[in-house]
Amino acid sequence: MNTTALLTAHLAGLAETGELPHAYREFRESGFTTTGFLGLETVTAAVRAEAEALITSHGTRRELRFAETGHTPRRMRNVRRSEIHRHGAVIPALYESESLRQALAVITGEPVCAAPTSPSNS
Repeated sequence: MNTTALLTAHLAGLAETGELPHAYREFRESGFTTTGFLGLETVTAAVRAEAEALITSHGTRRELRFAETGHTPRRMRNVRRSEIHRHGAVIPALYESESLRQALAVITGEPVCAAPTSPSNS
């Protein structure tokens, strides 16, 4: 079973655990909640592996300094959305996951829109 199917099955099972309603109540009461229960370790590991591979093969090194941090250096690598969609599989599938959006909608009490995926928006 692929990671998307595993996640979909896991999210379907959450309706019976009470975790979604608990997260909804917590979000309504405090304005935030944790959502780690939405994921599975296998999905998390697949995302981590894909992100690391994308950073290695398509990442761009950035060296930044911000006045807000006393001009201390900030070094990072980032990957453009178009590269993620062109070369990734797991991460784009999560962005397109209707079951994940539905679970988040239950927690927020509002519809969750799909992320823009057009490479031209990168």
